[in-house]
Amino acid sequence: MSTLEQLQAVIDKSQRIVFFGGAGVSTESGIPDFRSVDGLYNQKYDYPPEQILSHTFFEKHTDEFYRFYRDKMLCLDKQPNQAHLKLAELEQAGKLLAVVTQNIDGLHQAAGSRRVYELHGSVLRNHCRRCRKFYSAEFIKNSKGVPTCDCGGVIKPDVVLYEEGLDDSTVNGALSAIMQADTLIIAGTSLTVYPAAGFIRYFEGDTIVLINRDKTPFDRQADLVFHDKVGELLGQIVVNPSSSLFALVLSVGFSAVTTYSAASRLSHAVLCSPRYASSILSVTALGLVILSALCRMLMASGTVSSLSPPTIITGVSVALIALTAEVSDLSPNKK
Repeated sequence: MSTLEQLQAVIDKSQRIVFFGGAGVSTESGIPDFRSVDGLYNQKYDYPPEQILSHTFFEKHTDEFYRFYRDKMLCLDKQPNQAHLKLAELEQAGKLLAVVTQNIDGLHQAAGSRRVYELHGSVLRNHCRRCRKFYSAEFIKNSKGVPTCDCGGVIKPDVVLYEEGLDDSTVNGALSAIMQADTLIIAGTSLTVYPAAGFIRYFEGDTIVLINRDKTPFDRQADLVFHDKVGELLGQIVVNPSSSLFALVLSVGFSAVTTYSAASRLSHAVLCSPRYASSILSVTALGLVILSALCRMLMASGTVSSLSPPTIITGVSVALIALTAEVSDLSPNKK
């Protein structure tokens, strides 16, 4: 069996972690899974849960669907557990590239994660099938019978039912993240639900970590295997900020300085006049605008998950120091 120290070492060295999670991630928040002994699929209903959660059943027995859905699928009072919180912390530190989840509870976002690919949708989003008006999960929970829109259309949860396909943009984003990852953490899933379980075949990185209460068909292929509760294990991890994040921000700062330097030298050569000072101020502003834009581009592209305020301030401060030195060096009054 793998050890916590081995897991800590893997996370410390990783710069692009992707987390692939299933129902077992949220059981510690009090949300039942599906296939365990006390899971939804082993409880007794008038219809099997697999049948109730199908597109055909929704179309033919919408009222019965919503009775089950309100009773078992809308767990709106549940809170993120240690697994959700630790993943958000890893993303904030610049080490986690994305979360790919089969869950529909929205707890990753509630914990603070920003880049989350919800393969099976979310109970927090509901739309009228006729006019596409949005409705909250609370509206569905408090409605009676089949919830309908003001226009008379039936409201449908934004969850992927059996017989329905996954969203193309979500699939593409998830696969792209997995292919970029250097470490893939698979947790809380039996790896038996397809096509989602097939996503892990796209991983081309260094290390696969598998965390699941029970054994899975993938245990032998993983580098580290833990048969533990996901939250209890991840909660023991110490998050050390990515060293590459700091270096990246500094490099962005110096890129802005280089741009400023070239532009200011040109302005000095061409505008060696009383207007020199205003030219320098203009180019200084340009350099800082470039710095800000590059930081935003890095965050938006997912090169880093997020930039903390202290890291940004440090990068900007270094840039300003270099800018000040450059202005002093180029001053026409310098002897």
